[in-house]
Amino acid sequence: MGNDAPAPVRAERTYQIAAANFYAEKFDDALRIFEQIGNDKSSAWRASAQYMAARTFIRKATLTGVDNQIDKTTLALAEPRLKKIIDDPGQKAMQPSARRLLSYVRFRLNPEERLHELAQAVIQKNSGQTLNQDLYDYTALIDKFETDTDSAPTFEHCR
Repeated sequence: MGNDAPAPVRAERTYQIAAANFYAEKFDDALRIFEQIGNDKSSAWRASAQYMAARTFIRKATLTGVDNQIDKTTLALAEPRLKKIIDDPGQKAMQPSARRLLSYVRFRLNPEERLHELAQAVIQKNSGQTLNQDLYDYTALIDKFETDTDSAPTFEHCR
C-alpha cells in the first residue's frame, strides 16, 4: 500500500503493524509505533495506541524478566501512562481497561499498598463492577503474605 491510500487506511495499517510487532515480542518497535500513533491527533487509533503503549511495557516486563521474574523497572513505566489515560476525559472508552491494567501493575509493584486499597474497595457500597476481581486479588495477596510472614502487612491504618 502506497502513500496514495486514504489517510484512515494508512492509519489503520500503521496500527496493525504496531500490533504485529507487539505480538511478535518486538516491544521496542511496537512501542515506537504506538507512541507515534498516540501523538497523532488526527488518528482514529490515537486512544487505542496510547493504551497499547502502556500494555507494551507490561508485556515486555512479564516476558523478558530474568529467571521468569517480572522486570519491575519496565513494569513501572506503564503506571504513569495508565494514570494519564484514566485522568483524560477524552479517553472514556479506554478508562475501564486502563483501570484494570493499573490494578494489575499496582498488585505487582506495591502489593502491600494494593492490599490496603483492596481492603477498602471491597467494602465500598458501589463496588459491584470490580468486586469479583478485587476479591480475587485481595485473597491472592493475603495468601502471598501468609506464606511470607516477614513481609506481612499491618492493617493499622485500615480501621
